[in-house]
Amino acid sequence: MLKYLIATLIVCSLSIADEATDKKSFQVYKLFQEKCSDCHGGHKKKPKEFGYILDLKRLAENPDYISKGDAEESELYKLLIEEDEEMRMPPTESKYDITALSPDEITLVKEWINAMGKTDAPVNTQVDPEEKKPITIKQRIAYLHPVVIHFPIACIIAAFLAELLLFFKPGIDWLNGARRWSLWLGSAGAVASAFCGWQLADVLGYSESIFNHRWLGIASMVLAIFATIANERIDRKTKKVWIVRILLLIAAGLVAASGHTGGEIVHDYIN
Repeated sequence: MLKYLIATLIVCSLSIADEATDKKSFQVYKLFQEKCSDCHGGHKKKPKEFGYILDLKRLAENPDYISKGDAEESELYKLLIEEDEEMRMPPTESKYDITALSPDEITLVKEWINAMGKTDAPVNTQVDPEEKKPITIKQRIAYLHPVVIHFPIACIIAAFLAELLLFFKPGIDWLNGARRWSLWLGSAGAVASAFCGWQLADVLGYSESIFNHRWLGIASMVLAIFATIANERIDRKTKKVWIVRILLLIAAGLVAASGHTGGEIVHDYIN
């Protein structure tokens, strides 16, 4: 009887330990997502050094970065506590404006690595079992951003080009309709894209790294709406038509800049 009781206690304790380790793995996953994925995430076309920081199992199996059960000998942990600020990860002068890890966060990573020598289930989960839920409406909306975004970019720039051609060739009547409908469609698409993009940033946890992209996108949307309203209300035979032209020029510039920063975040094509 005592033998079975001891065996039961051992099994229960191991189960509790595994659950606690899974919890810790999930915390590490969220930490890496916030602090490291901008440079080492799988979404990067050209990640720095490696691009699987969120694949905890693969990361843990790489002896170049992780020495299971011994954080002090793990290159990943050494980079977090490096005294040389230029070598320490994450870099304090990162273009993504990411803050350094706190002592508690460093301790979390250390405990996570040390726990690998005590159980076989420290790194098999990327998502906490309790967090496995159906895809939410917010997520569905968020993932529409890459699909929707190209439409307003094309339409707003097309409206500006139509206006530019009309400036040099005012007699081309069909360009008036092209400019008008491109503006309406571009403005509507900009609203949809900005809304989806805002949700996407929350879902993926890009945090401060998308600050410039986010507000350039919002500014593009606002200018496109103003340009659309001005185009409808201003008599093009008066000098006030320059208001439309200036608004279109700024809107096209902003949408180009917004698209540029968005592409840099996703594909990292500059570096």
